[in-house]
Amino acid sequence: MGLGTHVQDVVALIEAWDLHDVVLVGHSYAGQVITGVADRVPDRVTRRVYLDAFDGDAAIALQPEEIAAHYRESVAGPGFGWLIPVRPLRVLGVTERSDVDRLSARLTPRPWLGCTEPLRLSGAVQRVPAAFVERTGWMRVFQPHAARAAARGWPVLMIGTGHEAMVTENRLPADTPGQTRDRLREAERERAMQLRAEGVLKPLWRVPGRNATIGLYDAEDPATLHDALTSLPCGRGGTSRSSRWLPTPRSARRATPRRGRPSRRGAVRR
Repeated sequence: MGLGTHVQDVVALIEAWDLHDVVLVGHSYAGQVITGVADRVPDRVTRRVYLDAFDGDAAIALQPEEIAAHYRESVAGPGFGWLIPVRPLRVLGVTERSDVDRLSARLTPRPWLGCTEPLRLSGAVQRVPAAFVERTGWMRVFQPHAARAAARGWPVLMIGTGHEAMVTENRLPADTPGQTRDRLREAERERAMQLRAEGVLKPLWRVPGRNATIGLYDAEDPATLHDALTSLPCGRGGTSRSSRWLPTPRSARRATPRRGRPSRRGAVRR
């Protein structure tokens, strides 16, 4: 299993669902994957977005030598010669305990072949427009790739965050205009009131010392809970974490709860 397998998996998904106008976003190693996918099905893809990502030869050949040597050493040792061991999250800038706990339970080693197998392209990928986003707050490993993207005429955006910004950064950008912030917050308040009127949003608490809230939501299933959270204007650009899902019989939810023991079913931190 290697880069070719990952490319084929995404191509198969796009074709199975007969998807068109697809925007492919590749983070880090996955930049190689979306390049291969766009080359295979260019007529189904409208744009490629490289998020601190590789695009070109085998990924290991695009790494700074110091980092490439670290990977080779790890693979040769605890990786048994064919796996890339999981890297400590703190190395990637993820330090908040809740993030570390949530991700650590899901991280697994990945095949070394993914980083050593070269891309095999027909050239059709060049028909698909591309853009590059470099995160400048972490080692700047992808600075040469951003420069190459700019030389190709791609739009290049630089963001002062770490490599795992989708985990560590979940607030409005610092340069968001004040009027936009006010408009989003007012829309958020109005939508929250609607969810409360519908019985979906229960109590809501502020987290002392942090720009965060904890809320209890009552939804029929995870999909309904997801729809409720993503309907919140600020939630579309932020992160909602479901800490527990407690299915409760309808009869129990209709009953009046005893003092101190609410019958809510979903606890979500935003």
